[in-house]
Amino acid sequence: MTIRSSRGLCKILVTCMVTVFPFLWCGEARAGAFGKAGKESLVTSQPTDAMVFLDDNYVGQTPTQLSSRISGKHLLKITRHGFIPVVAAIEIGDTPQTWHFKLEEAFGGSLQVVSDPAGADVWLNSQNRGMTPLVLDDLPVGPHDVRVERRSYEPWTGSVEIVADELSELNITLPMRQEVYYRQKMEAEPNNSTLPFELAHIRLIKGDLDEAARLYKKALEIHHSGKDKASTKIKRKLHQELGLISTPGKLNYGDEETVKKMSIKICEILEELTREHPELIQIHELLAGQYRRIGMYLESGEVYERLYESNPGNISSSLKASMYYSQAQAYDKAISILKKTKAKHDKNYVVHERLGKVYKMMYQKGNKEAKQLAIEAFRRSANLCRDRSTKRRIENQIKGLTAQGP
Repeated sequence: MTIRSSRGLCKILVTCMVTVFPFLWCGEARAGAFGKAGKESLVTSQPTDAMVFLDDNYVGQTPTQLSSRISGKHLLKITRHGFIPVVAAIEIGDTPQTWHFKLEEAFGGSLQVVSDPAGADVWLNSQNRGMTPLVLDDLPVGPHDVRVERRSYEPWTGSVEIVADELSELNITLPMRQEVYYRQKMEAEPNNSTLPFELAHIRLIKGDLDEAARLYKKALEIHHSGKDKASTKIKRKLHQELGLISTPGKLNYGDEETVKKMSIKICEILEELTREHPELIQIHELLAGQYRRIGMYLESGEVYERLYESNPGNISSSLKASMYYSQAQAYDKAISILKKTKAKHDKNYVVHERLGKVYKMMYQKGNKEAKQLAIEAFRRSANLCRDRSTKRRIENQIKGLTAQGP
């Protein structure tokens, strides 16, 4: 440990240590350090009156003598207030030696402290020196104790080494006490989706998108595991927040580019969950909805097509896939999945009606051949439909197309 004090106080300390030292060392131990006259090695320094430590034991001030009776390899340290400490490996033998050290004056160094969040109090060696961001100049060279604290956040404590004529930097992130609480609770209650969900929201607002996404995924995994102890209200809130993440201005966590980036990350974690848990229909629907919110209609259609392929009896998935494919103007994909569905559900008028709508969109985009295909699909749908009002609606589609001519 380096003692930082005024030169006068150093001399008082040295005097006390030299006075007490003979009582602490006795017999050969004491004789070994100082030895008999004529057999001592000498340690000198410029300037003099520097404190000498041998293997971290104080042995005196320069000039001081070291006896050959403590022969062997040792670590020698020379310190003097206002000068840069010197450390050297030496070997003491039977032949007296002289080690001379020229100490370089230690000019002050600087310290820059930056914290997230800003506005934290900085304590240097138990003295309040201001608030972050903060730069302190002309600090004594050597180690200094630092404490950074802000209300509602966990304090940071540590030390920093100040080097002469250099700027030392501390960049500190203070965790919210609430965040620390949730992390501790997560370890104690691993089956409570409330905890990773709330923590994810905190990290989102702080701009840590990767960690927020990871925690949202963890909350979803717990929620759909069947072991979740969270309330139904929290479960609904989790799904709602995933939707709000993709809406600029709703959660106020960043600009439009940040919202887009986070939306993609949510899609990525949902994709991972659909691969890891293909049986979770609700996760697939969340993913499709997320793609839809950010205008990725093709990807949304692909999610629903996967759902239909895993359960061909679910006509709803096929209809949604065709709808999103149509919005993406991927008409070939829309027709393909509807034809697959029609092969298994030819008596379902809704499938034929949807097929007619896709052909109608193709016709409106300039595909003349699609007009007759649309009429035929609508006619088939009308013939199968038993509801009068729905049947009239479908027939009106046919009339509209017929009235438009070739």
